[in-house]
Amino acid sequence: MKVEQQEDSVASSDEDDIKNENKIDDDQQQAAELEKMKQTITENTWNYQFYLNYITSSKKYNNLKHIHYNRQKMSDLFPLIEQL
Repeated sequence: MKVEQQEDSVASSDEDDIKNENKIDDDQQQAAELEKMKQTITENTWNYQFYLNYITSSKKYNNLKHIHYNRQKMSDLFPLIEQL
């Protein structure tokens, strides 16, 4: 019985490790996507749609750092509506 519990524990630990690795990969991918979008608005300052896409993605990933950065940059150029 103890051997089965140990095997279950090891299997569970392996699954947790895989989930953690996948989460890290997802987090890195999200961060890379947001950084790319940040670069895009830096290069295309007056493209309103880029800002909206960046805000949407930042909210989707719940990344407050990017939300604040984008809102500040956008408010410097465009009047903001409440929805943003």
